[in-house]
Formats: sequence, C-alpha cells, structure tokens
Amino acid sequence: MIDSVQRLGVAYHFEAEIEVALNEIAANFNNEIKYDLYTAALQFRLLRQQGIKVSCDTFQKFKDSRGNFEECLLKDVRGMLSLYEAAHLGIRGEDILDEAIAFTTTGLQSALNQLSMQLAEQVRHALRRPIRKCLPRLEARHYISLYSTYESHNKTLLKFAKMDFNLLQRLHQKELGGITKWWEKEEVSTKFPYARDRIVECYFWVLGVYIEPKYALARKIMTKIVSVLSILDDTYDAYGTNEELQFLTESIQRWDTEAADMLPESMGKVYLMIFQLYNDIGEEMEKQGLSFSIHYAKEAEAIEWVQNFPKIVEALSVIGRLMNDIVSHTFEQERPHVASAVECYLEQYGGTSKEEAIEYFRKEIVNAWKDINEQCLKPMPIPMFFLERILNLARVMDALYKDDDAYTNSYLVRDIIASVLTKSVSF
Repeated sequence: MIDSVQRLGVAYHFEAEIEVALNEIAANFNNEIKYDLYTAALQFRLLRQQGIKVSCDTFQKFKDSRGNFEECLLKDVRGMLSLYEAAHLGIRGEDILDEAIAFTTTGLQSALNQLSMQLAEQVRHALRRPIRKCLPRLEARHYISLYSTYESHNKTLLKFAKMDFNLLQRLHQKELGGITKWWEKEEVSTKFPYARDRIVECYFWVLGVYIEPKYALARKIMTKIVSVLSILDDTYDAYGTNEELQFLTESIQRWDTEAADMLPESMGKVYLMIFQLYNDIGEEMEKQGLSFSIHYAKEAEAIEWVQNFPKIVEALSVIGRLMNDIVSHTFEQERPHVASAVECYLEQYGGTSKEEAIEYFRKEIVNAWKDINEQCLKPMPIPMFFLERILNLARVMDALYKDDDAYTNSYLVRDIIASVLTKSVSF
C-alpha cells in the first residue's frame, strides 16, 4: 500500500503515517528472512527512499554457489522488476546492486516480447526511467493509469489519486497563467529576440523540484529566476561580445541601478531585468509577511552547507553538466562557444575518441547518482527537505537531457509537459 500511495503522488498527505510504518518495517528488517524477490526488493527500496540504510546483503540469498544471480529468477518478471527498481538506490561499493541492474536489465529486455501488454508497458517505462530518476508528477500520471488495471487495486485510493492529480493540475495551471502574464508584460521576446522563449519549460523545471502545493510561492519566484537566468545564459553564450559581457559582469557585481547607464543598450536591458526581478521578489515576500533576512537567518545552516559544495551538490553539478554536454556539444561547437566537457576531455586525453569520452561521462553520471543516494541516507547532514530539492533537480536533468537537449529543442518534452500541466486524468 505504501508503494502505491507514493507512486500515485498522494504520499504528501500521509507523511507521518508512512514514516511510522516504515520505521516499524526497518526495526524488523532481517537479511536472514526468506522473503520472495519481489517483497525483499520492495522493502529495500521503500526503506532506502525513506533514508534508512538497510544492507544490500539481503540480496545475497538470491545468488547461486558461483556468486551469480539464480537463473530461475528470470521467470519471475515481477520480482525482477522490483529488484531493478531497488538497485537504483545503491551507493558506491555496493557491487551486488550493480550486478543486479545488469542482470535485471538484460533479463527484462529479453522477456519483453513474451509479456502481457500491461506488464510489457510497465517494464518499458521502468527501463526508460526507473522510479528513483523519474519526476514524481510524471510517475504519478503513469502509475494512475497502470494502477487502474490491477485487479486488486483499491478503488477509493485510485479515485482519491485522480482527484488529487486534477486539483493540483488546476493549481499549476493557475500559477503558470500568472507567471506567463508577467513574462508577456516584460516583453521578453521583443527585448531579447536572441534568447530562448521557454517560460512554460522553466515552470515545468521548477515544478519538478517543488512539487507539493504549499510551495506555490517558491514555484513563482524560482520560475522567474530560472527564466531570467536562461536569458542571461543565452546572452553570454550566443549574443554578447567579450567586451560587452565583461561590462555586464562588472555591473552585476556592483549591483547598482546606475550601472545600467554605463552599459550598451542591449546589455542594459538584461541588467535591469535582473535588478528589477530581485526587487520584485523582495516586494512579493513582504506581501507574504516574509523577508530575505529572516529566511536567511532561519536557514543559514543549510545555506552555509550548500556553499561548502558538499558531495550531493557536486554530484548534481556532475549530472547536470555532463548530461547537458553529452547531448548538446555538437550543436554548440558549430558556433563560437566555450569548450564543453567533451572537448575538454578529448584535449586532455589525446587519442581518445568522442565515443570513449561519452562512455566515461556516463559512468561518472552513474557514480554521481550513487553519491546522491548516499547523501540521502540517515544520518543526514541537513533536513531531508533540502536534500529532496537536490534529488528532484537531478530528476529534472534526467527528464530534459537524457537523449537530447530538450530544453533547447522544447518540442521533445511537449508531451510530458502536457501530461502534467494540461491533460487531466479521466474518471
């Protein structure tokens, strides 16, 4: 039931109850109990997702005398799928989970043609994007449809999940409508014709990080920040001259409205939009009875922690930078552009092919995910709330840059954005 509640996207209503239930399971977790593969893997995944570090040795009992996973497991597709999902919660040094991913991936791919339509679709979805890497709203949309096909599904829970999804979708539509009005009022497409017009994608990006309804203000502020940063990114990458960008950088560092007068007109517009945005944020927070200084003091420990570039932040940076560069470096190098990670690797290791560089980066991305998993286990350096934002941002990177640069080529994510923001769930 806990797994269904979480995957249906309604766990935020039952956080306390879920924590109590999983703590009870953890207290009785025993590697020696002979659970079936499905149950053992499900318990392991649910506990690791909760930040409880249970041992992966629980899967040793599914190996044969030669140290390989038992061949008979290949017949248990449901168990294999559960093990595949659980193995994505691994950390560095847990070789058995690496072996589990390799074993289950091959086994599930081989079994696809013999599965029922429902189970085959479930397997394809998991192979494409395991639960650990999937944006919760996307997983909820997918799992609502899947859960309704289970004979044993709880009708009340399913109805509640559908209602909740549609209510949240209406809330998100209203938020996006307000942000879009702000975007149009700023006349972005006229002022910055060279920049990518991606306000919907920016909102989707931020929604992936701040999911729960209570973070409406955070979504509003962060979408504006991300959208302005996108303009700034395009200004530096594809528009400004070196001299203009130097002046812009110095002006931002001075943080003075009069600095705009010293800039070329195009750079002045960029600077003023940044300056005005932060003034607007201050006013917005004052309306809510908040202030930057109060919140800074309240969360100073977490902010200081982030500024020290801990392992989980480094891992997020690796995932974002490498996934982006793998899919966009060819296009970006067709115009004047800073060297991507691919070009830097080829320069540093002469004689290496582009394919070898990308393969190396993919391994680094896998290791970065393991570091995120490790940092999300108790005892945690800071509250889970902050760690979940980082985890969710890594999921956003996976959604946008898995196969292509879907932020630049936004048509590639049109369907998944529509599934979350415009297409309601039918009853």
